[in-house]
Amino acid sequence: MLSASAKPERWLWLLTIVGCVFRLYDLGGESLWLDEVVTAERVYQPIGQIVLGWDSVTQGPLYYLWVKAWCLLVGTNEWTLRIWSVVWGTLTIPAVFQLGRLLFTRSVAMWSALFMTVLPFAVHYSQEARPYALFLLLSTLSFRYWSRLLALHTRRDAILYVVATAGAFYTHPFAVFLIMAQLLHAIVFRGDERVAAAWRTPRPFVWTLVCLGLACLPEIVQNLSAMKAKVGGTSSAGWIPVPDWTWFLETPVQFFMSMTFGAAVLTITMALIVLSTRGDRLLRECVKWSLVVVGCFWCVPWIVSHALSPVAVMRYAAPSLLALVFLMAAATVALPKLPQLGVGIVLALLTAFPLWNYYTKVDKDPWRQTAEYLTGVVGPRDVIVSYPYFTRGAVAYYLPAGLRTKVIAPRSVAALDSALAEAASVWVVDSYSTTAKNGAAELARLKQWGSEGVSVNMHEQLTMNPNRYWAAPVQVWRRDRDKIGVAPRTE
Repeated sequence: MLSASAKPERWLWLLTIVGCVFRLYDLGGESLWLDEVVTAERVYQPIGQIVLGWDSVTQGPLYYLWVKAWCLLVGTNEWTLRIWSVVWGTLTIPAVFQLGRLLFTRSVAMWSALFMTVLPFAVHYSQEARPYALFLLLSTLSFRYWSRLLALHTRRDAILYVVATAGAFYTHPFAVFLIMAQLLHAIVFRGDERVAAAWRTPRPFVWTLVCLGLACLPEIVQNLSAMKAKVGGTSSAGWIPVPDWTWFLETPVQFFMSMTFGAAVLTITMALIVLSTRGDRLLRECVKWSLVVVGCFWCVPWIVSHALSPVAVMRYAAPSLLALVFLMAAATVALPKLPQLGVGIVLALLTAFPLWNYYTKVDKDPWRQTAEYLTGVVGPRDVIVSYPYFTRGAVAYYLPAGLRTKVIAPRSVAALDSALAEAASVWVVDSYSTTAKNGAAELARLKQWGSEGVSVNMHEQLTMNPNRYWAAPVQVWRRDRDKIGVAPRTE
């Protein structure tokens, strides 16, 4: 049984190994999706461009600098780009245990580690060449050292807290909500003996926060500049939609990668909380702590999105997973031992079940399959057009070297006409049309050029996961030059 009497450290080793296996399984099986291709391109960019690049509005530089140093040694492929996310995602499991034991009890810590092991969101982003696994790990460590500092301020924990929190801040701008949650934690739990000492002697905490602010100052300036550009409408993050009230319902369910199973787990958890909260002090504390975290990572971004500019994206709120797994664990532990084991196993199975579709179906952009198709059909005088223009790197990534030079991404009708002047046929790879903010004129010109040829929907050629987080609807279509050799003119 997952309890203090069952030697939790032994169970923790087992969960960590199982979690690592889940995160390693079929790691290179799917092609890189658009954002992962951006990560691959980052490896060969100058450091200055990484720090101040076009996507610095939504990402910090730490992850890219780490991956750059690594991939310059071992090269870029699916495995080398994703392996560090596996490492960070695996290390998050024992980190969650340590935080749960510090905040609550060993039993809560062990159950929460189990749920984190199989949670589809955690597995998915531990297999992706993006910064979210690192952000979640650093946020968990930051919460841990913050909680230790509140109980007893030591220089060692203060240094570790600043390092972990600054690391999170340089990984993702949403770390500002992490710091907000920690300050709110100290206020809400002011009467708790584990926090009261911090209020009796606040000076060390003030200096710790000052050091943190100084450490984060360059990124603070960068984030403020990026936010100013976003509010002004000149940011690359214009694709983020304004969330409506369903954001608060959809976000927790989506962490399970299944509306059905996510709703089932959350319903059981909420029922247990309602039935047990009044008589269970531990559960009440967990609910309070979770509300603090959820309020900062869900409510505040929602308000900012409506007051200033849209910033609320589910994966950016990855640290709120901690609130979810702790609530599930505390609700389970509130039960007597025998039903506790049964309910805990049921919750774990319901949580893990969506992984079947995740492992057996396609979850990411099918760029590799698209390249294989194009390789077999593109002629020597053909041109490949990526639409929208920002998908050029993804379209070209898996193509043979001889075909990569055929990929163009024109940003005006004049540039498009010039590029197609000698083309026999045009192969258009249309993918992120729904997020494109411009390029409508170029797309209209392509649809008028020559005569209509074959059209292939790549999703229809594959078995797609119906619950996938995102996979671009890649459509490949051909336009053939008119027989008289001249493309039709537009009025």
